[in-house]
Amino acid sequence: MFLFGFCIGVLNRSGPFRNDAFLLSSPTYPDWGGTMLCQGDAQGSGSLGGYAISAKDAALIRLPATKYSPSEQEIQATVTVSHWQLWTDHLELSAVPCTWTDPGGASGTVSCHPTRSGLLSKNWILRLEAPTPGYRWFTVTLGRPGDQCTLEITLDEEVPPA
Repeated sequence: MFLFGFCIGVLNRSGPFRNDAFLLSSPTYPDWGGTMLCQGDAQGSGSLGGYAISAKDAALIRLPATKYSPSEQEIQATVTVSHWQLWTDHLELSAVPCTWTDPGGASGTVSCHPTRSGLLSKNWILRLEAPTPGYRWFTVTLGRPGDQCTLEITLDEEVPPA
């Protein structure tokens, strides 16, 4: 009876399942931690090791200077990693190889930081470090050859010189 009630609740979005964040954490805008220079879109979806990955929002951020580092620019994008098996742990994107590439062929590293998680999904902020000035479009590759997911980030404006 419990299993039947659980399935009806999920399918009809009733009871505690009215809130999407109960099962799937809702994407959030990137955690700026600096000054937002422009907004953008992160598009694409795919799978990586049986986990579904989808991208939503992006922004170009200028991080403030600190005692130990000068001011820097980075692109932040929100990604949701989900699975449909209650017994499966969340995928740890921080352990997955991640790189970005611009249309000119330059590339760099992407760091992954967890934000929120639901029962079946977890949100991550991808941080593209030191993006190439003069470009609006970037490709992010998650995973290794043979098991990869590719996402595209498009900004409203070009990345200005640092």
